[in-house]
Amino acid sequence: VLEEAGVVFTADHLLPRISANPTLEPPHPFDEQKAMPLVLYQDSLKRTAELDADIACPGHGRSFQNIAGRCHEIAEHQMMRCEDIYQLVKSKPGVHRKELSLDIFGKVDASEIYLTLSEINAGLELLLNEGRIRCEMKKDVERYSIL
Repeated sequence: VLEEAGVVFTADHLLPRISANPTLEPPHPFDEQKAMPLVLYQDSLKRTAELDADIACPGHGRSFQNIAGRCHEIAEHQMMRCEDIYQLVKSKPGVHRKELSLDIFGKVDASEIYLTLSEINAGLELLLNEGRIRCEMKKDVERYSIL
């Protein structure tokens, strides 16, 4: 953040047209608990919206204004996606990630499977963190249902 210039360099954290994908990450050996990328990203968007800056310089695309507005737009989009996931879990008790991914994104190219599953996983982690769903292991597959 360059406070005197009112500029923040956001890299891929805050982009003008698309949102970052909270990807699957393996836990580090020193982590006490598993990282939840979407939970962390939502928190970071709140903090970014509060910055005293007028212009965002992203890692891709042109600089833009209304940083707080863009942060809120991304956060709302992600929460709507989580609500879509919740509604599917509610309508299909015992559903697994692949089923959710197919229901939300349809069949995708092999190059996009990681991204779609990452987004589903991030939404599930957020819903688990909020205590809205539960996860049970059945025949070596994590299955989700509402509480």
